[in-house]
Amino acid sequence: MAEIASKTNNELAQKYIDMLTTTITNCVIATNQTYVEALKKKGEFNREAQKEAFNKTYNQVMLTLSKEAYEFLQTIYNDLDGYIKTMIEAEVSNEKPFISTAPTGIPVEEFKKE
Repeated sequence: MAEIASKTNNELAQKYIDMLTTTITNCVIATNQTYVEALKKKGEFNREAQKEAFNKTYNQVMLTLSKEAYEFLQTIYNDLDGYIKTMIEAEVSNEKPFISTAPTGIPVEEFKKE
């Protein structure tokens, strides 16, 4: 009986982890398409806009996750909010190969050193 419970719990954990990962990826992409790209075209994507983009993404992730998923994921991760924030940053970095320069025209690598 314990083995069945463990297997069910593992499957549920994997389901919610996959859901979180997909949600973060989709929210980063959506923020890029609906907010970041428009500001970059205007040359207005600065540090303040970066913070706003991050907050928009984080808030959308939190709105998208169900209460059940959030509560279950809290049992897996000690600091779920911190984990989500870290994963958003990682996903933004994954998207950077598609972004050749920062808003100042400085290569992304240089922009991150500031």
